[in-house]
Amino acid sequence: MDEIHDVRDDGDTDRGHAPQDEPARTPEAPGALRDVLTRVAIGDLDPQTAAALLQQAPGPAAAAGDPGRSAVRPEDRPRESAVAGLTISATGVRVTVVPDPSVATVLAEGPHQIHQEGDRLVLELPDRPIDPDGFTVRPGWQWGKLRVDWPLRVGKVRVNPALPIRLDLTASDAQVRGTRAPLEFGCLSGSLNITDHRGPLRGTVTTGSARIEAQLSAADDALSCDMSSLKLTLLAGSDTTVTATAEMGAVKFADGKAVRTRPDDITGLRGTTTATVGSGRGALAIAVRMGSGKVMLP
Repeated sequence: MDEIHDVRDDGDTDRGHAPQDEPARTPEAPGALRDVLTRVAIGDLDPQTAAALLQQAPGPAAAAGDPGRSAVRPEDRPRESAVAGLTISATGVRVTVVPDPSVATVLAEGPHQIHQEGDRLVLELPDRPIDPDGFTVRPGWQWGKLRVDWPLRVGKVRVNPALPIRLDLTASDAQVRGTRAPLEFGCLSGSLNITDHRGPLRGTVTTGSARIEAQLSAADDALSCDMSSLKLTLLAGSDTTVTATAEMGAVKFADGKAVRTRPDDITGLRGTTTATVGSGRGALAIAVRMGSGKVMLP
């Protein structure tokens, strides 16, 4: 096992001169770093001295005679600006998503997997483990025809407020609170509750339900509801024109907290109606197919 020795300014070590054609090994070299860690593990070197050696040692590039280059090239360092958005994929999970300015990108609690696809981070929240043969292992027990499953797994996701979010929900229960960046969602056979959202909004709910409280003023907001229920509450400060279309379903507008059906509600095979909120600067399209929608105006 190699030993690490202090290097004097004149290039001498306590064991003689280092060969001129081979620079002295430093803790940054893989072998020397392993030696330092080994000496700490066996008690031959205290952690404080080891930390000082690692901090004072030059990087590989500097040891090779190029002090202008660091050990890690700037272009190799991860850049937060390279992440343009976050996709949260949840299956059979009860998840809460909240903004947190202290988080650089995303921080998840509970079982999860995360990877990057292009300029987006993808956070996967599985409902249960997958065995090596690819079969889904359902938590719970079964006796004859009686099947009892455990409750949904619970997860919490904290996201940087400036990061756009895409939710892909399947058989999940999601709570989203206080988001300010663009928000997109796809909810299949689940429930979604969004409160105090302020920013662009687009999403689809299929055979599920969605309750949304949002301040909207973007030019291309859109919500669709297929064989589902949708309740949208437009918060004070919204500035948009709502265009609602129903096919074999219904969309109802209500003013304030009074659930009052307006004369221009649409119901039946197909119909379209509009409502202006504020000056109508933005545009919100609502499409309901074989379902029901309700819009609460501020």
